[in-house]
Amino acid sequence: MPIINKVNSHILKKTPLTTDQTTASTSLIEQKIDALQGTYTDHPNDTNNPHNVTYTQIGADPFGAADAINDLLDVHKNNTTNPHNVTAAQVGAEPANNNIQTHISNTANPHAVTAAQVGADPSGSASAVQTNLTTHINNKTNPHAVTAIQVGADPSGSASAVQTNLTTHINNKTNPHAVTAAQVGADVSGSAATVQTNLESHINNTTTPHNATSSNTANTLLIRDANGRSKINNPVDDYDIVNLSTLNSTLNTNFSYNRKSVMVTSKVTMSTVNTWVDVPGLSITGNFQAGYLNILCDTFWYVGHNDIFVRLVIDNIAYIWRHYEYAGQDYCTTHMITIPYSKYITAGNHTIKVQTKCPVSHDNETDSGTIQPLILMTW
Repeated sequence: MPIINKVNSHILKKTPLTTDQTTASTSLIEQKIDALQGTYTDHPNDTNNPHNVTYTQIGADPFGAADAINDLLDVHKNNTTNPHNVTAAQVGAEPANNNIQTHISNTANPHAVTAAQVGADPSGSASAVQTNLTTHINNKTNPHAVTAIQVGADPSGSASAVQTNLTTHINNKTNPHAVTAAQVGADVSGSAATVQTNLESHINNTTTPHNATSSNTANTLLIRDANGRSKINNPVDDYDIVNLSTLNSTLNTNFSYNRKSVMVTSKVTMSTVNTWVDVPGLSITGNFQAGYLNILCDTFWYVGHNDIFVRLVIDNIAYIWRHYEYAGQDYCTTHMITIPYSKYITAGNHTIKVQTKCPVSHDNETDSGTIQPLILMTW
């Protein structure tokens, strides 16, 4: 419990204080008085608006307003366009004289000053001088009587004499400077005839010019022999010349199936239902040129009343081009016409076959019929 409260409690209870209590109470009261005295002394000197008074409460302008007014005042002071519309009478001055200003601006010689007054030539004299100067400049008759010596030139007629001598010298074709053949890099007299003789001899050489030969000799020119033939070695590259030996070998080996045709009419017996059977004579393996393989199956003769398929096989890849449908005949001969079939083949080795089959048996017979195709294949 604070001492001041204890003092108050004793006072209220009217209980006498002890000496120590009285001393303590007195000391505390003095401390409080000192504190209050210090606060009272510091507060009047506080200029940081301890009560947070606003400019409205004291009828003042907001912060910075005075600076803004000063700025406006400076602008107004520097305004030289008579912002207050002050008149000449207000300032004790004379009104502006427009006549004087008009006179000053007059550039049409209002005082009628003459050329002589200003030390100038009369009007038109400059033009006359210019005319005379122009006439003098255009005078090509030597108005100043300048001599040839004055300008470092030859006397009249000397140039003509020089030109005559020069022309005579140019037209002199008798070697006036005694130039030799060696000086101009030419052959001596008579050497051209010797060269011509040698050239004609070379041109007429039809047997061994430039060591040419009709044999297959390396690094020599090729010439035809008396029979018009020449020999060359076997070609290696694509653009080498081909000799007869290589050509025959190539034709016999690589082009045995080029631009040929095969026609077969043999019978084909299909002993197994729905099995492709090779047509005899139309199984070919060889080297082909690029082009179209054309096949025409002109007619079929068959026993049985089943459908028949015909296909082309190139390198084990099949192409069906014809399906003959059963027409209702029973054990009869049927003639069927079909359109040609064409297939493009690339150049190279190929195996080509023509095959046929019947998909079903006839009345549970052991075979499905016999056909006799008439097939023409060209390539």
